[in-house]
Amino acid sequence: MSCKICQKEFIKNHNQKCCSPECSKINLKQLRKLWYKTEKGKLQKKREMKRYSNTWLRLYKNTQDRCENPRHPAYLKYSLQGIKLLLSREEWRDLYYEQGADKMLNPSPHRPDIKKGYQIGNLIFMELKDHLKILKHRRKLC
Repeated sequence: MSCKICQKEFIKNHNQKCCSPECSKINLKQLRKLWYKTEKGKLQKKREMKRYSNTWLRLYKNTQDRCENPRHPAYLKYSLQGIKLLLSREEWRDLYYEQGADKMLNPSPHRPDIKKGYQIGNLIFMELKDHLKILKHRRKLC
């Protein structure tokens, strides 16, 4: 294997990334840059979510992941029920501002009819605490 910093050939031991400790000490900053470029994990995902400082876009992305991303923990629940995101970004944003969700502390998308997906007639933005009360009440009924 070749060293990622000085390009020398070496035999890799366990979790070794460069040829010698001296090489890693000298070029620690380069190693960190390489790690951030290559590592895919929670740290990188958190940074991506911070890019969406617009709350409406963050909510849209989370909802889109729940409905379309097989790696999302809630995907099976949503896909088995046939729930789909049928709104474009622009429609989502317009509904978000029309309903005054930008003035809320923690807006949350709510579907009054749980059998339908996220569509224009079936999406209301409300405070998260109120939304959680409704969900808790629904669970008691089931």
